[in-house]
Amino acid sequence: MKKIKFILGLVVMGSLISGITFAGITNFASVEYMNLAGEDTTTSFSNFVIAYFQPGISNVSGNPPDFKFSPNNDANKDTLTINFTIVDTDSIAETIAVYIYDKVMNLVKTIKYDTEVPLTYCPETGETKVDCVATWNGDSGGLIVPSDTYIYKIEVRDPEGSEAIPNTGTIVLDITPPFGALLINNGNIYTNILNVTLNISASDTHTFPEKMFLSYVSDFSTGGTLSYSLTYPWTLLEEGVNTVYIKFIDYVGNISEGYSDAIIYDPNFPTGSVSINSDATYTDTTGVVLYFTAINTHTDFDSVVVSNTSTFVADQIETHTYSNTLPWGLTGDGEKIVYVKFIDKEGNISLTVYSNSIIVDLTPPDTGLISINNKDTFTNSNTVTLQISAGDTLSGVAKMVIDNTSAFNSDKVNTYTFNNTTSYNTEVAQWVLESGDNTKTVYVKFIDAVGNVSSVYSDSIIVDLTSPDTGLISINNKDTFT
Repeated sequence: MKKIKFILGLVVMGSLISGITFAGITNFASVEYMNLAGEDTTTSFSNFVIAYFQPGISNVSGNPPDFKFSPNNDANKDTLTINFTIVDTDSIAETIAVYIYDKVMNLVKTIKYDTEVPLTYCPETGETKVDCVATWNGDSGGLIVPSDTYIYKIEVRDPEGSEAIPNTGTIVLDITPPFGALLINNGNIYTNILNVTLNISASDTHTFPEKMFLSYVSDFSTGGTLSYSLTYPWTLLEEGVNTVYIKFIDYVGNISEGYSDAIIYDPNFPTGSVSINSDATYTDTTGVVLYFTAINTHTDFDSVVVSNTSTFVADQIETHTYSNTLPWGLTGDGEKIVYVKFIDKEGNISLTVYSNSIIVDLTPPDTGLISINNKDTFTNSNTVTLQISAGDTLSGVAKMVIDNTSAFNSDKVNTYTFNNTTSYNTEVAQWVLESGDNTKTVYVKFIDAVGNVSSVYSDSIIVDLTSPDTGLISINNKDTFT
């Protein structure tokens, strides 16, 4: 029996024998009742109004509540359930359907109560209020549709043809994983601190990054799931290369591929050495070349700090990008020491100050002396003995050159080598002077260990090789007798 509300234009006195019946769909009805005499009576009338009521859709909700799901079979928001209530005062709904459309309103899926395999469970109880459930697993024609925003539309029609105002809303179907990046300490290559900061960024096409999984290992067999954040404090495991791995999980459970970044943890201080001019002892110029050797466990070298003072006074130091050699300037004569500190790329500074020294000798040998036969005035031989002395307070006398000409170009020129002595005295025996009588001069110059040439020193002697060539003797002044 269909329930219809109506208004009678006639007040009937007596007892109701049976229900109200209608003849077709006209405004005609009859009422059977028992009159006061106890007789069954039928009264027909047509002056009444039939009122059909429109069904309504209410209490629409989703699971997930925001209608965002991911049919990727990970047991997390794999299906969308749409719950709603149908209310109809005068009849129960006859046709219930949920339609799924894409953004341009192409029909993607129809979920109807009267389908052979109903996806909507709406039991027909004869009541005027029915709770319904529609479930969509993201398919269309047996295939999962692409990630996108979709539109659902709930339609209800009762047997009298009255239709509810459709209820519509949006659905986000997301099977696209998020993507992102990971940096350790903003991409630094090195650190000397065990605790670092992970700089994290991620995006998602249809929902948003909700969680992240961090691990020390690339297979993510260990680690933990955390709420997504732009930074995260992290403790490195060991010296050397440390790699951190991350995956992102969006709101509906899609998991990204793995991302990673590495950093070198180096808490060690660099060590090394410095030499000047390849460990030369002397130099005749203030411009030298420093040679560095440096050792560090994990980190490359970044710079070297060089100074001519052990205190590294600010205005007397220079910092240079590290290389194996460095041109360097010294000042003045004497022993010069260069001091060095090494800095690696993480900023570790060598605890030891390394140094090397060299003697700068810009001054020629400054004392010299030569004498012939101990300063004799005469000699009756062309072969003499030379007494020679010289001094050089820096690199020392290394050589002397002797000749009978000041140009040092005769065939008798001779060079003598010494052991870089700072004070030198020697004799040169059997030195042959220029031939013949007369004054003979010998010249000498000294060369120090770095090649500085002294002034020319000399001494002279008179060579007399001729016997007296006139002579006279008389007895008693030439007297004939005595």
